[in-house]
Amino acid sequence: MDYDKIIVELLSRIEVLEEKVADLEASAAPNAPTATTKEKKSTTDRIRSYLSMQFEIAKTEGKTYIDIVANDVQKALLLQNRARSVCNAMYQMMREGDEILRTTPSGFSTTVTVRYYLA
Repeated sequence: MDYDKIIVELLSRIEVLEEKVADLEASAAPNAPTATTKEKKSTTDRIRSYLSMQFEIAKTEGKTYIDIVANDVQKALLLQNRARSVCNAMYQMMREGDEILRTTPSGFSTTVTVRYYLA
């Protein structure tokens, strides 16, 4: 089993749940301070963090590259209808030499696949 990948996914899901709880608390009592003091990350920041974690896991496994599919990122972070945000973050994380393996005319789809070469 790939325990590192499972742990990263679970941590990402916990973060999403914490944000949802904070949102629910804020909507239940709009003037009350929220229980969490952690600054809320934007969706794009969460996606970039997830991608960085995937890069680190792949490096520790000795891989020279990693292929990431937008839909896999959406699922791991429990996002819905966020293909544009996921793809934007994926494109922003590209470095010289990285390749877009699959895209669509719009460039924003759950099928977008990028190969990131790990240094």
